Amino acid sequence: MAGVNDGDKRPADVAEEQFTGGKFDPDHFAVGLRVRDMCLSIADKRGGSRPVWLYGLTDKSWACVWFMDGAATNVWQAGPRRLWDEAGAAYAWWVDNGRPGHGRFGLTVAPDGTRAWLDTRTTPGP
Repeated sequence: MAGVNDGDKRPADVAEEQFTGGKFDPDHFAVGLRVRDMCLSIADKRGGSRPVWLYGLTDKSWACVWFMDGAATNVWQAGPRRLWDEAGAAYAWWVDNGRPGHGRFGLTVAPDGTRAWLDTRTTPGP
């Protein structure tokens, strides 16, 4: 089985407080809408450190960022998708759109499928 050190390593570009809020916060909601087929697991903080794992649900992609108080933060990722990059882009989309709360999102359910949207049904959404 592959370990963290088997992934590509680079500095993380998102601070811990930006990415580890409550699991029902609107930023997590937006990231979940924009990054399909991914599971996010945020561990409790212990001894000044906290790992965050992202897993692909349809492939063997994974990413891990290890936040540590007072130390540089790195991210490791591997597989066909770069899940940390996708999650970072989704977070940036949320920020660029004014950090919308849950009330600004909507969902259209139609015979040909479902579509999430932001603000209006005609606005390109997540």
